[in-house]
Amino acid sequence: MGPPECQALIVGCGIGSLALAIGLRNAGHKVIIFERRPEFQDVGFGIQVPPNASKVLQHLGVLDAVRASAISSKAITLRSYSNGSVLSTLTLVPDMENIYQVPFLNVHRVDFHTILLAQARAAGVEIKMASTVTKIDFSKPSVELSNSETYNADVVVGGDGDGSTTRQTLLGYSDLPYHSGDKVLTLTFPAYHLRQQDELRDLVEPPTINAWFGPHAHVVAFTLKKHNENDLFNIIVCRPTDVTKPVQQQPQKADMEELRKYSKDWDPRYRRLLDIAEQAVEWTLTETAEPRKWCDPNGRFALMGDAAHAMLPYLAQGAAVGLEDAAALSALFMHLEDKAQIPDLLTIYERLRKPRTYEIKRRSRAMRDVNNIVDGPVQRERDRQLLEHKPFDGYPNPWADPVGQQWMFGYDAFREAEEAWQIYKRGEWPLSRGLWRL
Repeated sequence: MGPPECQALIVGCGIGSLALAIGLRNAGHKVIIFERRPEFQDVGFGIQVPPNASKVLQHLGVLDAVRASAISSKAITLRSYSNGSVLSTLTLVPDMENIYQVPFLNVHRVDFHTILLAQARAAGVEIKMASTVTKIDFSKPSVELSNSETYNADVVVGGDGDGSTTRQTLLGYSDLPYHSGDKVLTLTFPAYHLRQQDELRDLVEPPTINAWFGPHAHVVAFTLKKHNENDLFNIIVCRPTDVTKPVQQQPQKADMEELRKYSKDWDPRYRRLLDIAEQAVEWTLTETAEPRKWCDPNGRFALMGDAAHAMLPYLAQGAAVGLEDAAALSALFMHLEDKAQIPDLLTIYERLRKPRTYEIKRRSRAMRDVNNIVDGPVQRERDRQLLEHKPFDGYPNPWADPVGQQWMFGYDAFREAEEAWQIYKRGEWPLSRGLWRL
């Protein structure tokens, strides 16, 4: 007799949820995804896919497709906000593949989602659009939709983002995202504008991730594709905003003139980029409290991705950590011997994933303080360390920090889950129900 075939229900159809669906289908399980939106919008911006995320995509069999739609930046360059002078450079190509055997990529979020969506559908995942989950029965388990339809399952996963209703249902109280004190602005325009100007060409040839560290704010800019058309230049600005104003969760048109005035003392080349950009969108960066639990005591429901650990974007790890969740769950369900073991698998998953995700969340928040130091002695000492020292443990460029980089990029979520399963099968996993003997 082979492994049991489970019915999994996933609430939310984001990048992490799709990766989980693909992984569960690869493990031989049936999957239905419920997405409240009637259709996916062709809007978005660039995101970074670091090696720990690329490892997951490789295991899922979609890395080549993502790579074909992505840009491999040659380096990450940190710059002074005032004059653009280089403070630190980390070579990405070929170093990342030489060290981790997978690339560091920039990809348009729409293309990334589209690739995973196509792979999920090809694998047999059923995706129900305009389907809002209004109730969850954690004991059966089952979900009920707004149209009163009910779906039963062996396991339910809440992957419905930072404003997760499934998280609030699990916790039993309102747990909405709260204002972080920052907002993000994104600007995108054709990269050929930079190629036509001698003073800007080196920002795109070769493609490089450039970051400007400034007082209270920082900027990240890189090249990406969209729908395999002419490449684009994407700028992301993170800066303070009034915490007394309501949270603005949906992107809205930004005031370009106000942004240009705000940046009047910044690197002339960065200000030239703002002159080229015709428009920008902005929204509030939010945070969520760390939920006291990810899984229901019945052992048939778990949170994942931003629903479990939404974080600030200052390490570019948000999507990557959600992909790691998907990898861990997929690997564990690949080993399932009996449906009675599902509660133990979710216990393993939560204990395996919580410490790492919360530490990345903490480091992301701390990175804001490193990026946004105001002019003065602390800023000068940060810049001196970047300029005069080889990377060390605690180096102000976290991607070049030899200890931090290995911890972030060297992580293999599939391997970690495999090792956890072996511990469980020896009867040594804490707080499990002893069903390893099955």
